[in-house]
Amino acid sequence: MRTLKWTNSIAFRLSASIALVIVATSLTVATLILNDETKTLENRLHIRALQLGEIMSRQMVEPLLYEERYAIYALFDSYIKSNDSIIVYAEVYDDQGQFLLNHKVNSRIEQLTEKLSPFSKEAGFIGQTNSFNTGEVFDLVQPIKTTQLGLIGYLRMGITPLHVLDSLTNIKNKVLKLTTVIVFFGILAGLWIARKILNPILVLNRALLQIEKENLGTEIEPLGIGEICELTISFNKMSQKLKNSMASMKAVQDSLVRKEKLYVLGEFSASLAHEIKNPLTPVKMLIQRAHEQQEPLEGEDLVVINDELKRIDKIVSQFLGYARMTEPHSEKIDINMLIEDVLALVKHKIEKTGIKHSFLSSSTPLVVNINPDSFKQVIINLILNAVQAMSNGGVLKLATYNYENNVKIEVSDSGTGMTAEQLEKKFDPFFTTKQNGTGLGLSIVWNIIESHHGTIEFTSEPQQGTTAIVSLPYA
Repeated sequence: MRTLKWTNSIAFRLSASIALVIVATSLTVATLILNDETKTLENRLHIRALQLGEIMSRQMVEPLLYEERYAIYALFDSYIKSNDSIIVYAEVYDDQGQFLLNHKVNSRIEQLTEKLSPFSKEAGFIGQTNSFNTGEVFDLVQPIKTTQLGLIGYLRMGITPLHVLDSLTNIKNKVLKLTTVIVFFGILAGLWIARKILNPILVLNRALLQIEKENLGTEIEPLGIGEICELTISFNKMSQKLKNSMASMKAVQDSLVRKEKLYVLGEFSASLAHEIKNPLTPVKMLIQRAHEQQEPLEGEDLVVINDELKRIDKIVSQFLGYARMTEPHSEKIDINMLIEDVLALVKHKIEKTGIKHSFLSSSTPLVVNINPDSFKQVIINLILNAVQAMSNGGVLKLATYNYENNVKIEVSDSGTGMTAEQLEKKFDPFFTTKQNGTGLGLSIVWNIIESHHGTIEFTSEPQQGTTAIVSLPYA
């Protein structure tokens, strides 16, 4: 399985998503809190300014009526110089809006008042040199009235938000620290939650990798809660079912292989009898001659008998080796030698049908890592198919060679060939064009070759013969 880049893993993406959500949520909440606090403090400042304007306007009635400028100045001075004062300057006007007196904190306020909006007789806030957050001064105009005389003048004050902004700065610092703590622990909690959620999935992934490596029946401990736990339990059930199914399929396949092997042995039983009969003939003749002449066998006669008996033993061993149902094992074998052994088994069957055969082997050994018994079945099946396709005789050609760092085995015949439809179905189990065929031969051939990490290809045309090419990796 392809190794995922860590940035593409679900663990990284989920953890990063949780972290981003926590950061975004925390910053959004912090911003909302600060905005709300800013508006609250600004409203409080306005209310306090209005309250101060109301109080000061009442206190200025008598000094203004009696034109006691010193008393007015002293009143301004007391308010402006108090510790928590929000007033930086104050001015008084008569009922016609004519300037009478002012009081400023310092020369900077002197410069600031030159930039203020013109005086207006309308009560309330008449202008700002900048926004609340910048700390700039803004104006408040408060009418001075009496019950009997009515309007007698105006009070104009410059209000500074600096004291309030100091409080806002403290609030911002606290919110920032709190947000940092929440984000830090929130990310830790998010990562912990992500791990709790993803750990069962990661365990499942490792178990799936084991199944991919053909370690069927792999089980894991139930992990997580809810659907995740149910998923691990379902995986264990699936793994066991898969193991049982594969075992059943292997048993069926082994049974089919045995059936096909018995079918092939039946086809070549005549060859076995003929191959044994040939060496027995000279042995029989030598024994008969010795019996008739009443002479013991000795010398060259014994050598001939011994050689022929060895030949019989080799032929029988080859047939038994093919027929034996052994556990599959792989070994390094020269494919040329294996094909020579197979041809020795089937030589009589080929020649009996009037077929000419040839084997063009590679000049150098072609060593492959295969199970010899299984692969003999592959070669025998391909030869048998070729022989059965040439019932009236023909030419059978076998060849081995190296091509693109692979060992190639080529089996060609000049028989009836196959149609395009037959070629498409050739590996289907139980598909056959022969009257007495099982339809399992090529299916088993394909399975054996695939188990050796090889491939097989066919080319064929009706009445033009068929060529099978087996490709195997070098050992």
